[in-house]
Amino acid sequence: MRADAEAVLDAIRAVTGPAGALLIVKNYTGDRFNFGLGPEIARAEDIPVDMMIVADDVALSASGDHAGRRGKPPRRSARWASR
Repeated sequence: MRADAEAVLDAIRAVTGPAGALLIVKNYTGDRFNFGLGPEIARAEDIPVDMMIVADDVALSASGDHAGRRGKPPRRSARWASR
């Protein structure tokens, strides 16, 4: 999946209604750049767009200990299942 400024702009054009669009973007340099440039071009085309930057720290506890990965655990082969 591409997440360059052109892809962001294409998505904004495809889904934005009269009320506009809200982009929720993770706080990564590349994402902030691409998701910032796309809306800037959209605004120049009079498309109402706003952006919210969020931290990506859901897998970390406040004490700094890692809470671990989320989602489905990896599959284990029968060879390792008994260990």
